[in-house]
Amino acid sequence: MVSTRIIQSEVFKTVDFRTVKKEIGKGRIAPVYLCYGANLYMQQEFVSYLLSQCVNAEHRDFAVSFYDLTETPVDIVLEDAETLPFAAPRKVVVARNAMFFTGARESKVEHNLDRLLEYIVSPAEYSVVLFTVNAEKLDERKKIVKTLKDRGGIVSAPSLKPEELTHWVRKQAESQGFRFADEAVERLILYTGGDMQTLSVEIGKLSLYA
Repeated sequence: MVSTRIIQSEVFKTVDFRTVKKEIGKGRIAPVYLCYGANLYMQQEFVSYLLSQCVNAEHRDFAVSFYDLTETPVDIVLEDAETLPFAAPRKVVVARNAMFFTGARESKVEHNLDRLLEYIVSPAEYSVVLFTVNAEKLDERKKIVKTLKDRGGIVSAPSLKPEELTHWVRKQAESQGFRFADEAVERLILYTGGDMQTLSVEIGKLSLYA
């Protein structure tokens, strides 16, 4: 059963994926998140986990929306978030490629950041909005970043350190019923270039022969 509690407090600063995942699991869900970093696999894991905790599976066809901000103005995203959910207590709106949180050049799409700032300050009670961006740093000079850092939840998804990646590979293998020798872990990481999505696929294949 998903939690229906959305909090608005200063508990959520810039935190790592694991920490905020624990908070969400306890039902402490912020109304607005920004997940950033170079680790796209971890970003997708965060999206999937948030959806699992916010919207029941039978409601996801009509209570979850996805947008690409390189094609869609943020106004449309916010209009969706401010529209009452249909046949569900809460909706989740996911907006990818939110480059306006970074120092990158503005896209061809015009985004109303003043309206976004207003929404961050006063979000809809029945929606959770999740922005994602593939960037290692945010532009903390921007008011939307400062305000979201204080009021919402900025979640970092950085690339894993070598020892963390090795540990993650071992855990993934164990969760699928087998173990790697030390040399095998090193070879697999080298073969995949350390990409977690590719590693996950290859571990899944190997589990079939374990």
